[in-house]
Amino acid sequence: MKKLIFYIISLTVFNASFSQEFVFSMYFEDASGNKDTLFLGYDISATESIDAIFGEENIIDIPLDEQFDVRVTNANYNYSGTFHTKKQIINNSCNIPYTVIPVIKFDIKCSNWPITASWDSTLFADICNYYSDLASYPYYDALWDVMRPNDFSISLGNQDLWIFDKCDWEYDYNSTSYINSYNDTLYLFYIGIDDEYIMLDIESNELFKNEISISNDKDNLFVEIKDKDIELDNVQIIDMSGKVILNDNKNNINISDLANGIYLLRLQTNDKKVHTFKFIK
Repeated sequence: MKKLIFYIISLTVFNASFSQEFVFSMYFEDASGNKDTLFLGYDISATESIDAIFGEENIIDIPLDEQFDVRVTNANYNYSGTFHTKKQIINNSCNIPYTVIPVIKFDIKCSNWPITASWDSTLFADICNYYSDLASYPYYDALWDVMRPNDFSISLGNQDLWIFDKCDWEYDYNSTSYINSYNDTLYLFYIGIDDEYIMLDIESNELFKNEISISNDKDNLFVEIKDKDIELDNVQIIDMSGKVILNDNKNNINISDLANGIYLLRLQTNDKKVHTFKFIK
């Protein structure tokens, strides 16, 4: 009987480790042909730490490969973090309003650049992951105010390959690289698994109508904040490929030079909230 109970429990855990709502593979290869893979996704019961039920394992105490290694981490440029893993399932916040996009951070150690990353773009057609991005800077956590020459942000649903070129992002340049306890220099990158909920049309914006109103004419966007204690800290206009094409802090934004199309307007206010709107030029 004990063996049967143990078998049932083991089988339950085994099945649960493969029962996440969404998971995809991201494949990496350096210029010398070295390869690595991350398994990423979301589930309503997942956390941003290590969840053994999904098969996640903390390997931070295992030294990185000397030539090439890619790992999910909770590190940042001034904090070495508490875990590394090859699989990370985060909480699914689909259709739930939030001001910070769910993000997975991963770092790369590489001796032979460039690196090619690839994935199945057809997996990102669902409403819960349609706006998922791969980026070199953490605009998911806060609006990044240092745009470096090699920075990028791309849609995982619009393409299925990206080449990370050899970068000049030095550790002392307030960038998103860091040095770990083994003296490895690691470069951080970001994947936001994002749904449509926060991408609200400015003409039918119910979520923030009591805080912020947006209007536009042919040449200008107008941002009105109704609370006098709240001010704009940063304004970004982002095209549908994920490229940031404007950084400003003004309430009136000239858009006369923009090509006709659909854009995102991302606002950060002094109360640390981030609001994202969709508008058509």
